[in-house]
Amino acid sequence: MMNVLIVYDTYFGNTEKAAHAMGDALRDQGEVKVVRVHDLRDEDLDHVELLIVGSPTRAFAPTKPISRFLKELDGEKYGGMKIAVFDTRMNVEETNVKILKFMAKHKGYAADTMIAILKKRGFNVLARFGEIYVAESEGPLQTGEIEKAAKWALNLLNT
Repeated sequence: MMNVLIVYDTYFGNTEKAAHAMGDALRDQGEVKVVRVHDLRDEDLDHVELLIVGSPTRAFAPTKPISRFLKELDGEKYGGMKIAVFDTRMNVEETNVKILKFMAKHKGYAADTMIAILKKRGFNVLARFGEIYVAESEGPLQTGEIEKAAKWALNLLNT
């Protein structure tokens, strides 16, 4: 049994839906708590073995509250926990907007920035799941993405 904490931020509810789908999938495997970053308390991190952090991609980056949370995460205190990140994003390959494709290629997505922050702080990131797609910039999630998110979370237990 594993103690899992899923911390997320959301703008239009899509990342929240993915986070809760992950939490539901993991509940049979241990103690799971799903918390929006604004509601996170220090004690929520106590005894966590797997931390999953999710953010919508906003201007090719995570939200400011998620970035702040990751930058303030105490490496000495929590350096031993497993960490995985995910983001929600539009599939720019399905759009004809060339500037979006260019920017995504050069700037990346929220998950890329989250991984960079964590690695710079000395954390070891288990896995990245950067393909939870929304249909439009505000969503909804594309068909099948909830199931894909749940399956990815379960696969984290084997890493």
